[in-house]
Amino acid sequence: MVDVATGTTQRITGTPSLTLTAAVLVPIRVRYYQATGLALIALYWKIPGGSSFDIIASSALYHKTLATSITAAPNILEARHTPRMATGLAQGSSATYEAAALTITWTAPTDTGCLPVADYTIQATTHSDDCCWVDITTGISGLSGRAADAAGAATPYVVAGQSVSLRVLARNSLNIGEPSDRITLVPAALPIAPAAIRVTYGQDGSLALDWDASADTGGGDAIAIAPATVYYMLEVDEGFYEGAAAGGGAATVFTPLTSNDPTGLVKHTALTFTHTNLIVGHAYHYRVKAANLMGYGLYSATFTFTPRKRPGTPPLAPRNVPASTTRSTIFIEYDAVLETGGATITQYTVYLDDGTDSDNFAAHSSGTTLTFDTAGLTTGGGGPLVLTAGLTYRLKYTATNVAGEGPLSAEVSVLLAEKPGLPGTLRRIDI
Repeated sequence: MVDVATGTTQRITGTPSLTLTAAVLVPIRVRYYQATGLALIALYWKIPGGSSFDIIASSALYHKTLATSITAAPNILEARHTPRMATGLAQGSSATYEAAALTITWTAPTDTGCLPVADYTIQATTHSDDCCWVDITTGISGLSGRAADAAGAATPYVVAGQSVSLRVLARNSLNIGEPSDRITLVPAALPIAPAAIRVTYGQDGSLALDWDASADTGGGDAIAIAPATVYYMLEVDEGFYEGAAAGGGAATVFTPLTSNDPTGLVKHTALTFTHTNLIVGHAYHYRVKAANLMGYGLYSATFTFTPRKRPGTPPLAPRNVPASTTRSTIFIEYDAVLETGGATITQYTVYLDDGTDSDNFAAHSSGTTLTFDTAGLTTGGGGPLVLTAGLTYRLKYTATNVAGEGPLSAEVSVLLAEKPGLPGTLRRIDI
């Protein structure tokens, strides 16, 4: 900077050095003042090692001057250009995940061209190179934006489950600036919670659990994330924690049963799990959540199941009731089982053989009553069950609860006959 009205030999000491890049504008700000007279500002440069400075023509500068009267107030000369690139592109939090949209955040350019940033534009491409970028979202005022195709777009870019690259460009009053580095993402929402967990009670006290697949795996109604890529974490609260919850009542402590590998390599894609080594009669609480490439969604409701065992062996064999047994029907009664397995008995089953002393027994449900009558029974073909007078039939029974059917009782044998009637007449026989 020249400090006299004429000549170019006297300059401010401590001339700064800059590293210049071809075709890249460099912002320079010069602050000066003078007490009286005319002021002249000029910018000079020389190549490192050169012998003299050359003046930079004002036509090579984007500049402005603040016109003021000649006072001690400073004037400013600034170089202006379009913004440099935004940095730090990242996907938004899980609260922003959508099936066919992406929310990203970024950091403002460190060099805005000596002008304020007017807005930002998000561009998208599905190409691996820098080809074919299109504007997806424009006029963004903040440092985050949502990228989504317009309704009915002929060529959609942000599609659930499909990779897409995004970049951000800042714009000032001169024009759009340098594009950011790309970020490549796959749009998807988190899967919704499975609707229900069901149980099949094991005969040994185990619980065979199954649950509903997530009705929306993260792709929305139009395009689904492949169900084979969705995995599930089933958790259990065994009910042994004795602490209290903050809001009162017993605290719950859930631990994973599936997909609990810290490395994330073991992913449980099945919709079933058998929980073993349980305490019969103790309640266990279960919940499940689904995960896709974006992470885990919400938990299902909590479902409570209590392990049971099969009923025990009936205490005695069934008993014939002669007063009700005829030459064509059998009527028996039997005792309730003493060991119910911790659950309500839902059915008694009577087994009746074919009267030939074989092991050919047919099962007949007797509901929850403690009596059984062969009258009205049908065969496998749907016809009436016909018993033959004079044959001996064997019968035995079992009890069933939610865990399954218990062992057979001892047998009872019933001769299908009636007491003989009174003689019709008496006759004398002479000997």
